[in-house]
Amino acid sequence: MLYIYSKIKTLNFIAILIILLFTFCNAVFVKAQPVNTIPEVGLWATKENDGVFNIYACGQKLCGRFVGMQYTTSMPPDTKYGHSQCNFLMLRDFEQDKSGKRWRGTILDPRDEKSYNAKIWLTNKNELRLRGYLGISLFGETQVWHRFTGKIQPHCKLPD
Repeated sequence: MLYIYSKIKTLNFIAILIILLFTFCNAVFVKAQPVNTIPEVGLWATKENDGVFNIYACGQKLCGRFVGMQYTTSMPPDTKYGHSQCNFLMLRDFEQDKSGKRWRGTILDPRDEKSYNAKIWLTNKNELRLRGYLGISLFGETQVWHRFTGKIQPHCKLPD
């Protein structure tokens, strides 16, 4: 009798382990999306074509650096606190929402390094919308960005 009880406990333990293993594997493999399948990843030109962002995967999130800009001096401008705007991390910690269609995070203004809530989403494979806002999305502005296919010169300089 003790032998049968011991076998039942062992089988219950194994069943629980198998269930936990499948649950864990499902959570990992469903959540993980290869970088090359995230359509938001790539180079994006701002609405006035005077700036270019490189959006890339940073773990399970998206981040973006300011990698191209127009300027008339010999070097790119600095932020208020003396950091170069070239390769400045402006889009931070964008997480995919439950719908899987939008990403929410924060954007830094390079002039004063203040951060704002933001969300990005694609309207088609070559058009991205970014909405920056303070507090709630109602108080914000949306920009339309397009895929950038040009060349960026050294020091983040865009051709005139």
